[in-house]
Amino acid sequence: TLLVSVASTGTPGNNVSRDPSVSANGRYVAFASFATDLVDGDTNSMSDVFVRDMQAGTTALVSSAGSPADGTSGLSGLSGAREISDDGRYVAFTSFATNLAAGTNNGRQQIYVRDMTTGAVVRASVDAATGAAGDRTSQTPAISGNGQVVAFRSESTNFSPLSTSGVTPEIFARDLVSGTTTLESPGAAATGRSATTPALSFDGRYMAFESTGVLDPRDLDNGTLDVYLRDRVAGTTVLASLSNNPIPGATSASPSISGDGRWVGFQSLDDKLVVGDANGLFDVFLYDRTTETIKLVSLNDADEQANAGSFGPSVSFDGHLVLFGSTATNLAAGSGVGNQLYVRNLVSNQAPVLQSFSGDFALAESQSMHQTWQFSDNDASLSWTATVDYGDGSGKRALPLNADKTFLLEHLWAPGTYDLTVEVTDNAGATGSLVIHVVVSNVAPTVVLPSRLDLAFTRTVDTSGFFTDPGSGETYAATVNYGDGTGTQPLALGPYNASPLVGGSFTLHHTYATAGSYSVAVNVTDSNGGSSPATMTVNAGGYSYAWLDPLGDMFVVGRNLPVKFTVHGPDDSFVLDESVRVDVIDATGGVLAGPYLFGDQPSRSVTVSNGSYHVNVDTRNLSAGMYWLRVQFSSPTLAGEFTLGTTGTTAAGTTSTTKSKTTR
Repeated sequence: TLLVSVASTGTPGNNVSRDPSVSANGRYVAFASFATDLVDGDTNSMSDVFVRDMQAGTTALVSSAGSPADGTSGLSGLSGAREISDDGRYVAFTSFATNLAAGTNNGRQQIYVRDMTTGAVVRASVDAATGAAGDRTSQTPAISGNGQVVAFRSESTNFSPLSTSGVTPEIFARDLVSGTTTLESPGAAATGRSATTPALSFDGRYMAFESTGVLDPRDLDNGTLDVYLRDRVAGTTVLASLSNNPIPGATSASPSISGDGRWVGFQSLDDKLVVGDANGLFDVFLYDRTTETIKLVSLNDADEQANAGSFGPSVSFDGHLVLFGSTATNLAAGSGVGNQLYVRNLVSNQAPVLQSFSGDFALAESQSMHQTWQFSDNDASLSWTATVDYGDGSGKRALPLNADKTFLLEHLWAPGTYDLTVEVTDNAGATGSLVIHVVVSNVAPTVVLPSRLDLAFTRTVDTSGFFTDPGSGETYAATVNYGDGTGTQPLALGPYNASPLVGGSFTLHHTYATAGSYSVAVNVTDSNGGSSPATMTVNAGGYSYAWLDPLGDMFVVGRNLPVKFTVHGPDDSFVLDESVRVDVIDATGGVLAGPYLFGDQPSRSVTVSNGSYHVNVDTRNLSAGMYWLRVQFSSPTLAGEFTLGTTGTTAAGTTSTTKSKTTR
C-alpha cells in the first residue's frame, strides 16, 4: 500500500485529502486536498485538485492556470468533484475560481478540464453558442475514457432551450472536440424531477445516470430514484433499473458503466429486479444493454445473497468484474466487521485462449523454430501452467510462461511433418490448447567437385571431392558416372564430419580407354531422399612428352642445370605453347627454383629450338636431396603437367636414386 497524497519529495500532505480518481492503468491518481505542501507555490489556503504520477513519483497541481485557483476546487456538496481520463491526460474538476479560464464564472461553481500534457485549462460548463459560463451551479463531472466528453449535473438555464427551471438539476454533456453542449436528461426537469450522477463509456456515447423522472414509459414507480442509460448518438434513454413490479420508494442509484457502454452497475433496494432477491436490503446489480437483463451481483461463491447491505459498484472496462462495498459477513471467507470491499467475477471460468495459427509452419532442414506465442485469459484466473509436445517423440515437457502471457517455442526437428501441441491450464483447471502443423523440408547434400580437370598427358583421373549437408542423423550413398559409357557405379564415401556441417569426402579414380573430353557426374543422396548431383569436365590424354635432358637420375647442385623436353600433339607433331612454366619443387609441391616462363633469354626463360623446349635452371640455392622438375601448361588448347624426379648431389656420382615421373 502506497501513500498517494504526498509531495514530489515524498513528504505527506499537511491537511485533509479526499475523493481519489484513478486512471485505467493505475499510474495516475487525481484527488482533492486542503494540503499546502504538495507542490511549491500553493498559497491559496483552499481545496485544490492534484494528480500523483505513481510511476514517476511526482505530484502536480491541476487547479491552476499559471497560478493557483483563487477559489475552492474539487469539492462540492456531492461526491465525484474530479475525475481522470483512462490515460491520465485529462482531469475534469469543479471550481469556484475566477482565474482558470477567460470570462466570468457568474459567481458559480463551474466544471473545468485540464490537459496535463499541454497544461491548458478549459471551462466545460458553458453555453455552446456563446461560450458563456453556466448561470447556476454545476457539479459531479464525469469524463469519458478518451477524454473527449465531459458530463455533469447543473441547474443552469443557459445551456439548452429545454432547460429553464433554474432549480431542478439536469445532466449535460460537453464535447470538447466539437465544442457542443447538449441536454442528456430531456424530460426530467419538465416534470420537476432531477437527474444526477452521470457516468460515461470510454468514447462518451453511452451515459448512465440517476433520475426521479419518468424517462422511459416502462418506469412504473414515478418519483422513485432510478438508473437510466442514455445513447447520446441515437438520442434514446432506457430504464436500466428495470422492474415489472417495482416497489414504491425502493431507490436505485450509484451507476457505473463499462468501457463499451454495454454494462451498467448500480445499487438498488428494489427486490423485484431479479427473481430470488428476498433480503430486503440494498444489493448491487448489473444491467446488460444488449439483452436488457439484470444480474444480481452481491452474492457469494455459493450464489447466496449478502446478509447486509451492498452499495457503490464500480464496473470493469469489459464488464466482467464488479467492485462494490458491503457490510455483509457472508460474501467471502474472512470477511471483517463493518464495510469491506469485494470483487465479483461475473464470467464463469473459461479456458485460456491461445493465439491461433492456420496452415503449415514451414521450416527447412537444420532451421529451428524460435517463435514467441501468446495466450489470453479474460476471467479471474490468477496463475497458469503450460506444457509442450513437439510431436517428434521427445515427449511432453513443461513450458515456461512469461508475466505478459507469452511463451517461447524453440525446437529443431529432422525433416518430416509434426504436430506441435501446447496446453495452457489456469489455476481453476481449465485448459486451452494449440496445435501447429510443422513441416520440415529436407535439404539435399551439396557436392563439391573441381569444375574442370585437364589431363593433357594422361587418361587417368585421380582426384577427390567432398559433400556437405545441413542435417544430422542421416546416412548417405553416392554414385559416379565417368561419362565414357561404363555406366553409373557406386562411389565409396569417407567418414562423415559432424560439425559445423555433416559432410564426407570421396576419391575418383578412373582410366579412360581413349583420349577425349568427358563429363563426370557425382550424386550423393541422403536417407530422406534428397540428392544433389555435381558435374566435372575432364579433358583426358591426346598429348605426349619426352625428357631429353637431364637423362641421368642425378645432378650436381650449385650449378646451372640444363633442362630439355619435347611435347607432341595428337597428330604426333611438335607443340609450341607459350603458357609453359618450369619449376623445381619439393615433395610437398613447394617451389624451390623458378618459375621459368616462356621467353627469349636462355639464362632466365624457357626457349624453343629444333622441336624442343630449353631452360637453364639455377640450382645454386639448393642443397643435396630429392627434387622434382615440373613442367606445366595452362593455355585453352593445352593444359596439364608432368614431372621428373631427380636427386641433387654435392659431387658427381656420390648419391644415386631411381628416377620418378608423374604426369597429368
